[in-house]
Amino acid sequence: MGYLCIDFGGTKTLVCILDGAGKIQSQVRFETPDHYPDFLDKLCAEITANDESFTTGVMSVPGLIDQSTGTVIALGNRPWTNFGLQADVLAKTGVALTLLNDARLAGLAEGRRIMDQYPRSVYITVSTGIGGALVVDGQLVQALDDTEFGKMPLFYDGKLRPWEEFASGRAIVNKYNMRASDIQDEAIWRDIAHNIVLGLGPVCAAFQPDAVVFGGGVGQQSDKFSGYITEELAGLLHPVIRQPRALLQSFYLDESVIYGCYALARDME
Repeated sequence: MGYLCIDFGGTKTLVCILDGAGKIQSQVRFETPDHYPDFLDKLCAEITANDESFTTGVMSVPGLIDQSTGTVIALGNRPWTNFGLQADVLAKTGVALTLLNDARLAGLAEGRRIMDQYPRSVYITVSTGIGGALVVDGQLVQALDDTEFGKMPLFYDGKLRPWEEFASGRAIVNKYNMRASDIQDEAIWRDIAHNIVLGLGPVCAAFQPDAVVFGGGVGQQSDKFSGYITEELAGLLHPVIRQPRALLQSFYLDESVIYGCYALARDME
């Protein structure tokens, strides 16, 4: 039996088939079109092109979803709003997709992997934008499904600004004219760490995680900045706030969302 898992991204969309052991058996990656009708046609063509016939699947969405209707209310990286993605795919393919925010799915995969050692984990993806998830005992906290970590307003450079405007991968490129993977300067990494801490501090105060897992393009460089974050949090967090016992790098890297889709698909059986 195979599992249909789809990572819908602002730049690329990945359609994967995983087997019962969680191994990726096939995958197709395509550039996400600029317009929704084109995206829908391309996505449905890839779903129906598979040799295996599916009636259900799990798909990530980089934005806000109305879970009761399968309608995508808004995206963080496309101007599409209020479109019935679930119903549209079902009409074209006969496949009933379960939709969930991409950061939540990635957090599910990462949090479930470490739940025995760190029962309460926060996943933070730092990429084009910033997203996050709270996982407790291997399960997403559903009451937080609509949480938008990156849109949290914080005081920075003299005014209130969304966290991701000054701490995301896009912000790093705009400020330093370099991608995170190309940065070697320790002073720059200390500055990046500080900007991450400005949002991570409130997240720790609210959720008291045992561990924080960093994903996304910037998060995958966490070995270069996690030490600075540990130092800052030690001086910033009040004694009633639990210091995270670990700051970890994503285990699944670019496939975190896909493995989160797989985990959710297995849970729904």
